[in-house]
Amino acid sequence: EAHLEATQRMLADAVLTLVQDVRVAFVELQAAQQLEQVNLSIAQARQASLDTATALFEAGNISPLEMAREQAQYEDSRLAWNDAQGAVVIARERVNGLLGLWGARAMKWQVTEPIAGVPEEEVTLDQLGTLAVSRRMDLQAAIKHTEVAAHRLNFAIDWGWLHGFEVAGKLERDDGGLLVGPEVHLALPLFDQGQGERARGAAELRRRLHLTTALATDIRAEVRMRRDAVMRMRRTTI
Repeated sequence: EAHLEATQRMLADAVLTLVQDVRVAFVELQAAQQLEQVNLSIAQARQASLDTATALFEAGNISPLEMAREQAQYEDSRLAWNDAQGAVVIARERVNGLLGLWGARAMKWQVTEPIAGVPEEEVTLDQLGTLAVSRRMDLQAAIKHTEVAAHRLNFAIDWGWLHGFEVAGKLERDDGGLLVGPEVHLALPLFDQGQGERARGAAELRRRLHLTTALATDIRAEVRMRRDAVMRMRRTTI
């Protein structure tokens, strides 16, 4: 039953990962479309400025150098708009690919809502960490696999340390024989080394604990990295 639950959580993680990828791709498309509109406005303003400069140049009121500068600025804005249009096409095709759309279905849908603004309130690192740990199905699957290995040796695992950013953990044998920290030191002398099956079970438990701890560490690192990126963008836009 535990193996089934772990498999279900792995499948759920794959589905949630796809949903998140689609959501990110959609937001990137929204941003690309808004940037394209900004570049279009700039190009239109440069076109108007060039038309005015052309009239002034023909009347002899500006120098050839000023005219050349106006022409160069217009060309730069037109190229920037062209690049922005290409970015929209790429972003849209990424969404189509993730959703499995092609042909007419890939061309019909439209983005009607602008990208959301910067949130007014910051989310703390602890809040994000708790949310990530509770919703990452790959971590939940790893926990289940580890608990299966622990159950075979009559161990119970306290996963309380996963819910914060302070590293601390506890592994306890049902008969009260062992407590260990996050390094997950399960020394084989705790077992009768003459019993090969139990020794293999201990090795498997160590492996599962290390894998789960490594995954949880990676999740925390990813949360810190992404929050830092958001905070830096927030400082530049507010």
